[in-house]
Amino acid sequence: MQTTLLSAQQRRQYDDEGYLLLPQLLSPREVTILRAAIEDLGKMGFNVQARQVGALTQKDPRFKQLAFNPKVCDRIGELVDWDRIYLHSSKVNFNCAREGIAKTWHQDNVYWPELPPNQISMWIAIDDADETNGCMWVLPGSHRYGIVPHTKGATGWEVADEQVPTQFPGLKPLQCPVRAGGAIVFHGNVLHKSEPNRSDRNRWALVLDFDKQHNEIIRVNKETNMMTQFDSFEVWRRTKL
Repeated sequence: MQTTLLSAQQRRQYDDEGYLLLPQLLSPREVTILRAAIEDLGKMGFNVQARQVGALTQKDPRFKQLAFNPKVCDRIGELVDWDRIYLHSSKVNFNCAREGIAKTWHQDNVYWPELPPNQISMWIAIDDADETNGCMWVLPGSHRYGIVPHTKGATGWEVADEQVPTQFPGLKPLQCPVRAGGAIVFHGNVLHKSEPNRSDRNRWALVLDFDKQHNEIIRVNKETNMMTQFDSFEVWRRTKL
């Protein structure tokens, strides 16, 4: 009999509210390994003071190992009815001490108009994330509204604060503090945001996005004028080989 990692209550919560908190996803040793991999990005020339660095699995095998970690992919497999799961994209979000900027309310699926809106994301805390250094906020139940109109803002597509009560009547925002090694899983249509970091502590996080199909999207980075291929490979299948 296959061992389940999630309870029936957790699966119901994800279906009903579109998100799930996993307080102790990774061990301290696993977090240490991933922190070192992120720090090594800086040694490779990537800006670890930037808002984010993407396509991680192409840059370091430790990030690829994370995508195949059963703690990660098996839990996603319990939340979706897909036969196969593909890594859709990966990135590290840097909300750096005293300088981190807010990421306004948005839905992840709005960023992928080329694909059906199937994405599911796992946000993994590398540092303790709380109300002082920009932890995540979600709007439980917002995934049931489909993709809503967004406008272009300073950090990408956004839904303004004053629009939230109109577009999602009756729903209440929820702050989601999580310790290092913990994670938040959320549906691609769940509205979420993070506040600026005005503390003296970094708030680094890894984000893995998953899909039921291969992602063949290539985009041009407007700053470097170079083409970017996103991560895309199978990490899980319902009938294990």
